[in-house]
Amino acid sequence: MRQEEIAKLVEEVEQGEREALFAYANLKALEKETNSAINQIEHLAKEEAEQEPEKTFSRHGIEFEKHNGSRRFSYKDISIWQEKNKELKDIEKKAKHAFEAKQKGMLTATKDGEEIELPSVKYTKDSLIVRIRKQ
Repeated sequence: MRQEEIAKLVEEVEQGEREALFAYANLKALEKETNSAINQIEHLAKEEAEQEPEKTFSRHGIEFEKHNGSRRFSYKDISIWQEKNKELKDIEKKAKHAFEAKQKGMLTATKDGEEIELPSVKYTKDSLIVRIRKQ
């Protein structure tokens, strides 16, 4: 499906000429197929790009820019980090349970009567999952 076809489909849905759920399902299927195709050829595209001497180059009126992978640190093998991370997880768990207890109208204090600080809570947006059954 080309950009023009997608734009036409969106317009038809917005004007009530097409069923939004069916169009949404078709676009999600197209997204899955497109991502799969990109994953299949990405390494070949990168190999081709490596033949270019410059970091930024153009082909067919399209500008490309090569980026090196970034460096990431993992602290999971450091014992003090493991200890502190466990402490943090315990604090988070306690605060989460206190929040859930408060929602149910219960007290949010430790056994010693110390009030547990509640975390701030953010909610993600609702989503619609599409599963196309093969017939």
